[in-house]
Amino acid sequence: MQLARNIKLLSWFNFSYSFNLYYGIAIIYFAQVTHSFIGSICFAIFGLFADRVGPAISLRAAQFFLLPIIVLYWLVFHTDKQGLS
Repeated sequence: MQLARNIKLLSWFNFSYSFNLYYGIAIIYFAQVTHSFIGSICFAIFGLFADRVGPAISLRAAQFFLLPIIVLYWLVFHTDKQGLS
């Protein structure tokens, strides 16, 4: 019974150790600076992703996903102003 109680206390300790109100303030700040609430949330999420997996892997993943996004953007907005049709 003592082991189960210690595991529960350890999980609460880990939650309270990593919980930081700064993240919420940072999201609101970046939303005001960039004028994009969704962009600031994505910035915070991908920042946490980079902190967990490391900067090298996150940069490689960003480059992997960036090329199709650029091609899709070009197809939608720059092909004779007609879109995909």
